[in-house]
Amino acid sequence: MDFGQLPPGEIIDDVDFTLPPEKSFLPPGEYNKTQFYSGLPVFRNKSFRKKLYPDKTPEKDFLKEYAKVYNCIELNSTFYAIPSKELIQKWAGQVGNGFKFCCKVPRDISRNIKKPDHDGLLKRFFLALDQFEDKAGPCFLQLPSSLGTKDKEAVFNMIKSWPEEKTCFFEFRHRSWFEDKENLFR
Repeated sequence: MDFGQLPPGEIIDDVDFTLPPEKSFLPPGEYNKTQFYSGLPVFRNKSFRKKLYPDKTPEKDFLKEYAKVYNCIELNSTFYAIPSKELIQKWAGQVGNGFKFCCKVPRDISRNIKKPDHDGLLKRFFLALDQFEDKAGPCFLQLPSSLGTKDKEAVFNMIKSWPEEKTCFFEFRHRSWFEDKENLFR
């Protein structure tokens, strides 16, 4: 697999997702002080049966089985809707200590980044994330592919207004963010 892409002609059913039996793939030493997280963007996938999950795993137990293999998840569902307090508590109760939920910023915010207050949506998003308590990981904001460096003021304002205690990764998708270095910080 190369950057998440299967070679032509290969199908996902042929990929071996088995992890090595040892707990760490790193050599002993200073690396052991670093916490590494790995995960996928979904846990609710029936094709994971027989690969990541035991064959007869009921869907209600998918997250529990997922958390036996990975220690974080890129929670894409938050892009479409802010989950309820009850759902967040249910999810958090199905994983062990040290697991992190990395939530995607709702599209109503990321697609309207030029709106200064986002109608309180960002505040509601953070209140929801607080329900994860110590299982809340960094969130990530996927900028629309139409938002380029010409909109950098709106992006920089969002970055400046982001609460210091909330870690966020920004995904820049418009080509100009990678090509327009001269104008980026003017």
